[in-house]
Amino acid sequence: KLAAASERLQLAVAAGGVGIFDFDFATRFCTWSDRMYELYGCEPGGYDGTMKSWVRRIHPDDYDRVVREMELATEQTSSFNEDYRIVDRNSGAVRHVRTLARVIRHADGTPVRAVGVQWDITDQKQTEASLAATTERLQLSVEAGGVGIYEATFDKDAPTGRWRWSDRIYEISGLEPGTFDGTEDTWTDLIHPDDRALARRTVQDMLHRTFVYQADYRMLNVRTGTYRHVRSMGRLFRDADGTPVRAVGVLLDITDHKHMEAELHEEKERLRITLESIGDAVISTDPQGVVTFMNPIAETMTGWNYADALGRPASEIFITIDDANGQALPDPVSECLRLMQPRYQQAVSYTHLRAHET
Repeated sequence: KLAAASERLQLAVAAGGVGIFDFDFATRFCTWSDRMYELYGCEPGGYDGTMKSWVRRIHPDDYDRVVREMELATEQTSSFNEDYRIVDRNSGAVRHVRTLARVIRHADGTPVRAVGVQWDITDQKQTEASLAATTERLQLSVEAGGVGIYEATFDKDAPTGRWRWSDRIYEISGLEPGTFDGTEDTWTDLIHPDDRALARRTVQDMLHRTFVYQADYRMLNVRTGTYRHVRSMGRLFRDADGTPVRAVGVLLDITDHKHMEAELHEEKERLRITLESIGDAVISTDPQGVVTFMNPIAETMTGWNYADALGRPASEIFITIDDANGQALPDPVSECLRLMQPRYQQAVSYTHLRAHET
């Protein structure tokens, strides 16, 4: 039975790529398994069994810490659990390893042996470093963009979620960091009364029918007493049964954007009123020469109703005829857009507009 158990242990250790070492305090000699030699890039027998030779293979930046923990385990704790780097003496390659060891003592506390295992965690450390770099870049992007992040967990005790905010959302709300109690009701109380029904309805739709959330609403800054326009976008995650378990999302302050939208609308309205009231015919197009606006004078002169002309090429609406030969002249709008400069129709006395026949 003992032999079978030993064989099973050996198979498990080999399958896991684990090296085993056994240090004898009386002889000051350490025995390595074959996997230990592989980890250190040594041929079997290439290690002389001394602790001095072993610790020389530890990366210089980790050496002091590891030796200090070894001494502590020997003198006091009896246990050693450390991650550190080792250096292949031949190739110079660096590997990350994890070491677990236990000091076995006499009844009087004198150390007898230190037995432990060691395995390669280089891939894990590289993955962790890559993830940390990605997280740092994401954090910088979030901070630069002024994006707030929220997340929530759902269970039977919190069917509407336990919500957590990033610092940016505390800034938007004016609350002191850490003072938000994580309840949906408290968050909703910060939303403008005219927007609360929409916000609640959108969250309920996410919880019961969809898995995404997006809503624009006004959120109170309790410090200034003013409302900020925000855009909330979130995603819900469900378990295998479809029960909501977690949600994550972002909150953007779009107040400046909303103000610019309002100012642009006002400017366009002022321009529309101005163009409709002047005595000249005015036709506006997009960069493709498609009609986007006509004032009443242009409707009269072309014979086109604004609603019918909207979305049609200007060349179909605005047609000038040479009185000398009855031929249509080049479309001035197309020429203006092609040359990217003003275009003036010459010899006005000898041209006329072809009116639209209704």
